[in-house]
Amino acid sequence: GTNYCLLLYNGTDGVPAVAASLPMAQTCWPRLMSNELTNWTYYTTSTNLRGDFSFYGYHLGVLGPLTVPGFLSEGSFHDYQPETHRLLNKNYRKLEANNFYKYFCDYFQADLPSKGVIAGFVKGKDETIVNAKYTYKAGTNDRWLPLNGAKVKLMNNAGDSLNFCQVDTLYNGIFAFYNLTPGTYKLHIDAKDHTSKDTTVTVTAASTTYAKMMLVNPTIVIAKDTTPNYPDPVQEAGDRKSVV
Repeated sequence: GTNYCLLLYNGTDGVPAVAASLPMAQTCWPRLMSNELTNWTYYTTSTNLRGDFSFYGYHLGVLGPLTVPGFLSEGSFHDYQPETHRLLNKNYRKLEANNFYKYFCDYFQADLPSKGVIAGFVKGKDETIVNAKYTYKAGTNDRWLPLNGAKVKLMNNAGDSLNFCQVDTLYNGIFAFYNLTPGTYKLHIDAKDHTSKDTTVTVTAASTTYAKMMLVNPTIVIAKDTTPNYPDPVQEAGDRKSVV
């Protein structure tokens, strides 16, 4: 059930072998943590920037030869089952690459992109994956069933069709649209055996707008709680009386 981000540099905690490696990692951290399609289990309010020797007890071979600032990003845990399925999706991986691109702009003080991104998932409301191997963080949307093959249509504010994205069949529900001019857009989502849904999203430059879509399967009957409730008593109005 563990899923977190880890940035490693050559050295010990707070003491990188190349001094600029730490501020480089510090600049990158918020970009990677801006991913709203995953569920982090740790370090949501703090950073996880570590010296490789402090973390592992030895220096990583990939970092040891560096004579310039650098760090290694372990973006998420592939053995956290929901993340395994997300990492199989090319759009999800591209979103991480897009966050790195914006970090490069931050670090090297280059202009950020003038376009934006819409990204999201399509899942079944009140539907779950029941499998002993599928473990997830309690209380998160990783509980709900990703809808394989869901279709997402992108439209402008007037309702004209602009693009189309189909969710893969790898149980992640991920979709994304890139290089969008800032403005208002509409999404229409269809999935087999589920009620279609529409939403409106606003795109801003150099940012990702997230659309987390939960669709209803009208054939599913949700059992009502049969626990008896104590009813409000029905009483006739009475006279005020003095109590002695």
